[in-house]
Amino acid sequence: MKLKARLHPVKLQLKEPFTISRGTYSERFTLVVELRADGLSGFGEATQHDYYGITEQQLLSEGEKLQQLLPEVEFENPFDFWQVLDPHFGHNRFFQAAVDMAAHDLYGKLLGKPTRECWPDDLRQWMKPPEQYVPSSYTLSIGSLEELEKKIAARPDFQIYKIKAGRDFDPAVLSALRQMTEARFCIDANNAWDVEQALALLPELHKAELLFLEQPLPAGERQAMARLYEASPLPLIADEACRIPADVPACAGRFHGINIKLMKCGGLTPALEMVRLARKHGLQLMAGCMVETGIGISAAAQLLPFLDYADLDGAILLAENPWPGVELAKNGQIALSDRPGIGLTNP
Repeated sequence: MKLKARLHPVKLQLKEPFTISRGTYSERFTLVVELRADGLSGFGEATQHDYYGITEQQLLSEGEKLQQLLPEVEFENPFDFWQVLDPHFGHNRFFQAAVDMAAHDLYGKLLGKPTRECWPDDLRQWMKPPEQYVPSSYTLSIGSLEELEKKIAARPDFQIYKIKAGRDFDPAVLSALRQMTEARFCIDANNAWDVEQALALLPELHKAELLFLEQPLPAGERQAMARLYEASPLPLIADEACRIPADVPACAGRFHGINIKLMKCGGLTPALEMVRLARKHGLQLMAGCMVETGIGISAAAQLLPFLDYADLDGAILLAENPWPGVELAKNGQIALSDRPGIGLTNP
């Protein structure tokens, strides 16, 4: 089967500026890739990302190359399709992820099944029933205590809040926020701390019953992470330190779990390999997201049956979500659709 591709470049506006340890932004470019066959379309997306060196022009250039390549490529299933295209797009995991999401979405539609029901049988041993699916956290960007309180007040029903933390994070903010919610907290430092700061903070974070601590140290500091791992009473989750399947084994003994992001690893196909490796090495699983539309969120949500934690709130940070998909309830519970593919509403 031959596929055709259409490209949909979109500027996404956020409801309000979003700040993490690396900076602040209020808009994101995303390139939506549409793969078409037999009157059906599958959708995927890739967003620009400064930290990973992904630019708008790069994504558009890769899209043009895909359109030129597709007449020479046969499509039977997304797994073989990923392998065939990897030599051409493996240098740009974000774009690779967009193509792979679209391939899985289209494949599910061709089979008339949700994407999560189209995976290899060996994965089913780790798939939880829907009543055991974990809720998504709601991410609070770096801000003053007053700003954080306003953000929680605007979304008061979430069961978990993920707080972005910078170098000057004060754990007293957790005690203050506890006065207004009984929800659980987790912290994502995005590489901002050093090991001595992290070790000093652990007692206060443990006292606050933190759900987990994500990427506290710079990604390359393996010895320091091993030291922190030995001392931590809290689960430590790798994000920037675990991008692709090959990174998973080195996380054992340094982290308790990994955060799988489709754009970071290259799509659902490598994400499933990360699931296998994580289970082999006794690591917990989380799926995260960038600021993205319902396309990326709906694709990542297909991993929900495997997850111990979920951070799939990226689309609700947008002023407008042009491609709605899986629904996020007020308390963060994720409702997976039984629609074929990844469960988009419009296409």
